Amino acid sequence: MNKKIAIIGITIITMLSLTACGDSKSAADDSSSIAKSSSILKTKRESSKKGSIKKANATSESKASSVAASSSAAASVKQIDLKEASKLIVKGKFTDFHPEYNYFKGSHTLSNGGYELRSYPVGDGLDIFTLMPNSDGSVKITAEYRTGADNSLLPDQSMFGPSSAIVQR
Repeated sequence: MNKKIAIIGITIITMLSLTACGDSKSAADDSSSIAKSSSILKTKRESSKKGSIKKANATSESKASSVAASSSAAASVKQIDLKEASKLIVKGKFTDFHPEYNYFKGSHTLSNGGYELRSYPVGDGLDIFTLMPNSDGSVKITAEYRTGADNSLLPDQSMFGPSSAIVQR
């Protein structure tokens, strides 16, 4: 588009230069040519704007359908509860997790169908397992192992088991 505008501008400048140098055309013919060139330039700009608007509309419609598709996929995922979360964590072979001994205060469901299970295995430890379900029936589990009164992350996260796993429901 910029190239078209530049070419039209050069054409207009050339016509004006020829007029100033004593071209044999009359002033009326020159002003008519300039008016036509201006009209063509204006039409091309309007056409370009309409094309840009159509592209923008198409892009926003595409984004909206993508969001709708991901929303429907999320809606088709069954919510994970505490009981299922416990079974999936055991299935993921997280060695520090023992549902019969742990206390789960603060565990809660997530808006995407997932679950955050907070486990207090011993003393001042805290293990946070985040379960994220997928529409294919798999669940990604990530673990954070924490300790101390401030629940700071342990420097060696592999000390109490894997930091992540993918399991089937």
